[in-house]
This record gives sequence, structure tokens and C-alpha cells, in this order.
Amino acid sequence: MKKPSKKTLIIGGIIVVVVLATAGRYFSPYNMSRDVLSADRPAGIHFIYDPAKFPSVGSDETAVYQALGNNIDRRLTFKTTRQKTINGQSFEYNKIIDFEQALQTTSQRTEGNDLVTDTQATEVSEVVVFLLDGKVVYVNGFHGTRPVGTTEYTPSTDSIATDGREALWPDSVNDIHDYYIENNMKY
Repeated sequence: MKKPSKKTLIIGGIIVVVVLATAGRYFSPYNMSRDVLSADRPAGIHFIYDPAKFPSVGSDETAVYQALGNNIDRRLTFKTTRQKTINGQSFEYNKIIDFEQALQTTSQRTEGNDLVTDTQATEVSEVVVFLLDGKVVYVNGFHGTRPVGTTEYTPSTDSIATDGREALWPDSVNDIHDYYIENNMKY
């Protein structure tokens, strides 16, 4: 068998280095090209809400996906470190990963001669994970139900955010707005 030439080895080495460097940047915790501003998908079961299986503080981003899956609603990577306080706990973060799911109830009613179909989310689960440099710094979850025709969710006993869904990710609108501004995007 013929030995590869020096030129072939050098070209092969360059290709390996380029592939590894590209993969390293892609999987870097600072890579914003993997961000998801808002997933567009149907309602349904996208992850299993089980606080006992949530990623623990200090675990890496891979553990988040192992615990909750890859079917995310939002992933935002910030260029600067930010601060937040939730439930009296202050922390710094530069990435947010949000998982949401809703179970819906559909009902029909008649209005005059028209048949009207109403669809309403009756159960919702959401988990928000805050990370700093690829490590989990805070995890919050909400699981709640609401009767058809009402607007407020009642937290279930396994809900971490017991003050309602708004307490799950305080100032989320500001975070999303700041993300758009930081990345020169129109909001």
C-alpha cells in the first residue's frame, strides 16, 4: 500500500482543524446563531414536567437538554452579563432557555345559525433555565390548570413558581426587548 504524500497529510490536517474549529464555535455557549426567538409549534406535550428531574444549579447546558429535551420555545444568548432576582435569590446570567407546553380543550357552541369553536389552554407547564457561561444558575418552573372560560391558572402542587405564571420569569418582556436591541434587531 502506498503512503500518503506530505501534501495530502497537510491538506487533511487543515480540513480537520477547520471542521473542529467550526464545530467548536457552533456548540459554544456564546453562539447566538442557535438562538430561538419564539418557536412556532402546535400545542401539546413537548417535555415532561417533573421538578425532580430538572437540571441542577452548576450543571452544564447539555444537562438541560438531557433533562427537558430539545423542543424549546425560546433560547436567548446575551452578549453581556445580566442580573436578576427571583424569589429573593439574585444571580447573573447571559442565556435563557424557555420550555413551554399547553394542553387545550376545544368546545363548540351555537350563536344564531353559526357553529362557533372555542379553543382554550386548560393546563400549562413552563420551565425557564438561566445560565451563565454555559452553567445553570437558576431554574424555575410553573405547572397550572384553569377551568374553561377563566383566565387565571391555579398553580399545581408541583409548581415551583407558586405566585403565578408571571413570577416564573419576571421582566421577561424587558429581557426579550433588550435581546433585540443588543442584536440590532427590530422588535
